[in-house]
Amino acid sequence: MARTTLPSRRNYTLGRRHREAKRSTKRDMGQSTSQDAPPPPAQTRIAPPPRSVRDVYWRILQSEDRPTLSGEIQRQMRDQITGLDEDQRDPQADFFRRHLLRQDPPLLISRATTLGELSRMGARLSIDYVTHTPSPFFLASEAAQVTIDELGDYDGPDGLEQLLEGCASDEKERVRTYVQNALVVLHDQEHDELHALVLEASREATARLLARAEENLNRHDPFGEERRAAATRAAKKLTVDQLRIKLVELGQPYDGTKPVLVARYVARTTRHLPPPRPGPAAAGPPAAAKPRARSAKPAAKKPSRAKKPRAKKPARRRRSDSDDLADWLFSDE
Repeated sequence: MARTTLPSRRNYTLGRRHREAKRSTKRDMGQSTSQDAPPPPAQTRIAPPPRSVRDVYWRILQSEDRPTLSGEIQRQMRDQITGLDEDQRDPQADFFRRHLLRQDPPLLISRATTLGELSRMGARLSIDYVTHTPSPFFLASEAAQVTIDELGDYDGPDGLEQLLEGCASDEKERVRTYVQNALVVLHDQEHDELHALVLEASREATARLLARAEENLNRHDPFGEERRAAATRAAKKLTVDQLRIKLVELGQPYDGTKPVLVARYVARTTRHLPPPRPGPAAAGPPAAAKPRARSAKPAAKKPSRAKKPRAKKPARRRRSDSDDLADWLFSDE
């Protein structure tokens, strides 16, 4: 009769530890220890259509304290959405960000990509190149159906902090990293269009500043007299050749003397100014002076008085020590 081998106490302890470790792993992934089956998926929601690049960035571009470069605008937006600061001086992170843009096949990420789809791309969006199985509870939640375009500030009502509130800490950090790296790819796709929007916003801001300055000048110089005088002074400093070149660029005739060229150039460049101050009609040019008639006899010249030479004063002799001694000897005292 065969002997029945009972499990030793050591094997029983190891098996119990293995089961406890498995339960703790499930607990960290957000699963319940009482049931292994994933929960039913959440009700499918219809996401709003993604916004255009203009709608995404235009509010930021209208701010006066915004960054001037398009890359800095996108980096600031990534920091606000994920709550993670990008270290531009970290060579490993910088290399990985450039590697994200050169993957083959390329990453297909748009503003309609959901958080659940990003969690399934974990191996390609992770700097450690490690595949993490997303939690079934997260994939079945409503947060997994939220698109990148719907994400707001990290600590806002529509931010990642509220959406990932029920997830484990390690999975929450992984999703934040996935979103940050996915935004790197998405912002690279939108960079050229954003650069054109930055130039357009800069031109509009410059036009607003010029209009405000023109309004202030019209308030202090309502008839444009000071500006016309300043334009005239600047035009007089130019040479004839320079004036003719500027008139050709303005489409004006360039013949005439320098006063004519100056007047024509000033009239063309100051035509946007208010009309000059109304006043009396300007007087005509002064009449030419009549030439004096020559007399028959030339006027007699007055005799010039000869100057008498001045008599020179005798030179004054300087006193010496002997003179002082003589004065002391022959003095009455």
